[in-house]
Amino acid sequence: RDNVHILNPLNEEQSVMRTTLLPGLLKCAARNSSRRNHDLLLFEQGMVFLPKAEQAAELPEEVNTLAVLGYGQTPAAWQQAGQAYDYFQLKGLLEALLTQCKIPAMAIAFVPADEQELPFMHPGRTAALYINEKYVGYLGELHPKVQAEYELVQRPAVLEINLDVVFTELAMLRQLNGGAVYQKLPKFPAAVRDIAVV
Repeated sequence: RDNVHILNPLNEEQSVMRTTLLPGLLKCAARNSSRRNHDLLLFEQGMVFLPKAEQAAELPEEVNTLAVLGYGQTPAAWQQAGQAYDYFQLKGLLEALLTQCKIPAMAIAFVPADEQELPFMHPGRTAALYINEKYVGYLGELHPKVQAEYELVQRPAVLEINLDVVFTELAMLRQLNGGAVYQKLPKFPAAVRDIAVV
């Protein structure tokens, strides 16, 4: 990986800036799995730092990113048992999130991911996400070699999306639809009962 190196790191493990949020989630899943907590749904939202190719001395690009990791099974309900976290579970979760953001389903496309760009993901079980033909991120199942490296018993499903692109596309869609309509907050609080004493 092409990382941004820190000039004065505290230790060797923290000598580069992160380019993805997945290692932190995988460490957390491995720690929980070693303590017999096998059903997890974790997320992290934060910045990743991508080096700019033009000049090495230039400050890196900071990208607001969301990553989600599903491991084990979903919580069981009284009528049904839990289901294993897989590609389709996270795809449904992502579609629900984008629907809440008012991004229409026809603007979202899932395309088979390139194995060269995502060597840590399972080939054939990974998709690249596009919104209005702009690359946003990926989702799928982790590669078995990476799973073995973190000593995980089950294969986790992961997704990582660039929130900056999502928010930009959301702003463009709002402009096309006439923008958001806001109402003023009421001047007085709502009254549940109105009592007149004579």
